[in-house]
Amino acid sequence: MLKSDMKIIFSRIFFYLCLSFILGITFSFLKNQGLLFLLTLGSGLFVIFGYFFIKEFCLKQKIKIRLFLIIIFLMIFSSIGGWARYSSIVYPDITQAHLKYFNDHPQRIKITGIARRIEQRKENNRLIVEVKEIKIGDEKKEVDGRVMAFVPRLVQVNYGDLITLEGRLRSPQPINGFNWPMHLANDGIRSVMFSPW
Repeated sequence: MLKSDMKIIFSRIFFYLCLSFILGITFSFLKNQGLLFLLTLGSGLFVIFGYFFIKEFCLKQKIKIRLFLIIIFLMIFSSIGGWARYSSIVYPDITQAHLKYFNDHPQRIKITGIARRIEQRKENNRLIVEVKEIKIGDEKKEVDGRVMAFVPRLVQVNYGDLITLEGRLRSPQPINGFNWPMHLANDGIRSVMFSPW
């Protein structure tokens, strides 16, 4: 096999590995749709993907069966990696060190953190705050997490300011069929606070 042919083969292998990783992320995103849906979609994609893969590598490139099986194994491993990575970001293990642990707590909570994003809107300002510490009653705890806080327009906050907000942490809820919790989780936000101060 020529050196230029090997470059083409490796670039195509890399393409299929990236595609497998993206498919793993897609299946992780769709896992709540039900097992039958995933099996149907997976089977269909497997047949289509398999046809083009065999056509590309076995018929055109004439690679050996051992290399073909190694590529298949790497693709499966890559798709499992995509699934696991997406799941770990969207559905992390929640402990007392995470801000989300204190969502829907009956008491008002004082949070201290750094303003990471400020969005000015007509009715209020929306802040993304990277929280470092919370205070419930007289007890302080170090935590890690992000909150989206809706504050009055009159409140002046700049990027990077250390701020303290007091209010109730809430879990984001879906809005008219839109999966707002998933949308916020993609940005690392798992808590919201309405009308703090």
